[in-house]
Amino acid sequence: MDKFKKRFIVLTLLTLLSIIIFMIIWILKYKELIFNNNINITNALINITRRRFIQMVAIIISSILIAISTLSFQTITQNRILTPSILGFDSIFIITQTLIVALFGSFSIFLASDYLNFLVSTSLMIIIVFLMFLFVLRKNKNNIVLLLLIGLVITQLASSITSFIQVFMNPEDFQNVLSLTNVNINAINEGLVLLSLPMMLILLWLFYKENKILDVMSLGEDNAINLGINYKKEVNKTLIYITISIAISTALVGPLSFLGLLVVNGAKEMFKSNKHKKLMLVSSMLAVLSILGGQVILDLINFKTPVTVLINLMGGIYLLYILIKPTIK
Repeated sequence: MDKFKKRFIVLTLLTLLSIIIFMIIWILKYKELIFNNNINITNALINITRRRFIQMVAIIISSILIAISTLSFQTITQNRILTPSILGFDSIFIITQTLIVALFGSFSIFLASDYLNFLVSTSLMIIIVFLMFLFVLRKNKNNIVLLLLIGLVITQLASSITSFIQVFMNPEDFQNVLSLTNVNINAINEGLVLLSLPMMLILLWLFYKENKILDVMSLGEDNAINLGINYKKEVNKTLIYITISIAISTALVGPLSFLGLLVVNGAKEMFKSNKHKKLMLVSSMLAVLSILGGQVILDLINFKTPVTVLINLMGGIYLLYILIKPTIK
């Protein structure tokens, strides 16, 4: 058995183990509360298991979409540091939610319907991302410092605009904005999970269809064109898939700025492969393991900090390491 298969089996077992413990630990955590308060045990266990299962599905959906979209984005930008979140894609989602509330109000159909809200915000994101790629990313994809600076500016600008708009909102609109933008693993919209699951399956199929094309595109734009790839068309399609993926993951569990950077680079380092078919699978499993495993550890030590905070902390340190590594040598 070669190294790839051995490492893949270990990773698969660890991921399955984290899923099992993630489900069991929540039941054990509330067992004493159930028995001490004379609650109907069967109904309580069903409700707890159902809530935890929905939470787990949301995490898995977000993790997989972040991993695959980051891998695809790094391929079309020809850069292992860049991710959609670092360039502010999730900040664009947050500001679109704020604008929807500000322009249409709390009782708008765009807020009453999760599906319509998601459709409008995702459409706006696609338009903005295409403009970014057309005028900035495509022309400067080799200038990593400029792109990181642009990502920082977009994130800060979106945050400032959001704060400015919120100043003029009435309390009810302000609360709606907070509920839409301050999403975390412990406060997941069940309606969005039901919407996101079929969308994730469709996106996975679309990304999988592109895996061989992405293999060729990873050789560079000129080489891909010489090998018969309609490069511009493929980039545009992939950008749409990436934007929808980031919109889904941000809507479900909030911004995860550095998860994609960690798991995609980790998959490439651990498995030493450039095949997107393998990397999509491995990076997705690493993403699921990172969030579920991290959440399990936090639950075991009864630590209240969201796992997303720890992942963003580790990702930020890893990004700094990548940036300063050449200067150390």
